[in-house]
Parts: sequence; structure tokens; C-alpha cells
Amino acid sequence: MKRDALVDTNQRGFTLLELMVVVAIIAILASIAVPSFTSSIEQARLRLVVETIVTDLRQAQRDVLAMGATGIATIAFTTGDQWSVEKDLEADGTNELSRSYAEFANGIELSTSFNPAELSLSQANLRQFTDATTGSIGFCNSVGMVTISHSTTGIWSIGALDSSAAC
Repeated sequence: MKRDALVDTNQRGFTLLELMVVVAIIAILASIAVPSFTSSIEQARLRLVVETIVTDLRQAQRDVLAMGATGIATIAFTTGDQWSVEKDLEADGTNELSRSYAEFANGIELSTSFNPAELSLSQANLRQFTDATTGSIGFCNSVGMVTISHSTTGIWSIGALDSSAAC
């Protein structure tokens, strides 16, 4: 009788075995979730760079409208990781306004098929670049490549993420 009184049937807490099982389950779930989370972050970084370029292209068109008949906006691409947006208000070859992007963050690389790798907009060719320039700009990192293309009709198109493309 006394022995039964010493055993408490309302024990609270976890045994070491239960705790180890829970920790093991958490570790397994984390090992599955972390790689896909990392991939999502890389995709978001790539998408941000593409959106920045598209914003700059649209801003260049708006700037040309605001500058009047003589203004020219130029977007120059350098293979690797640089691009710049330049504005020549008087079309005299002197860029009064310029914005450069020295490099992309986190290993994003730029490749372009534009030749020359410089696109100019003016009032005369607001929808398409000079000489009906065609080409593409590719951005890639560890998750794949996104390509922005320009056709002779002046239409820009953004491709889907191509995870099979290599940098």
C-alpha cells in the first residue's frame, strides 16, 4: 500500500527519449525546408533585378517625353554585372544626368546580345530603340536565368525563369 502511494500517476514533463524524437523530427523537417527556402530567396533576388531594369527602361521612356525634342536617354549594358542609364538633355554628347549600377548583389550576372550594348531613346523613336535594335538581356544566378527581349516592333518581353540555363 505504501509503495503505491509513492508512485505519482500525474507526472508532468518529457522523458529524454521523447525530447530526442521531437528534436530529430524538427531536424528532418528543417533539412527539407531550408533548400527550398534558399531557392525562393535567390528567385526573389533575380526577380528584383529584372524589375529594376524594366523600371529603368520605362523611366527612360518617360524622361525622353519630359526632355522634349532634343533629349536622348541611353541605357548601356556591360557583360558581367553593370549597367547605366544616361540622359543627354541637349543631344550634344554630354550626359547631364547619369545613374550607374556597379554590380548586382549576390552573384547575379548580366549577359546581353545587343550589339552595341547601348540602347538610345529619343522623341523620334520612343517605342523602339534606334535602328530597330533587337536583342536580349539575360540575368542569371544559381537558380536559373530570366531573359528580357526587345523585338523590331519595339515590344519588350520578359521570359519565365529558366532553371535549366547556366550562367
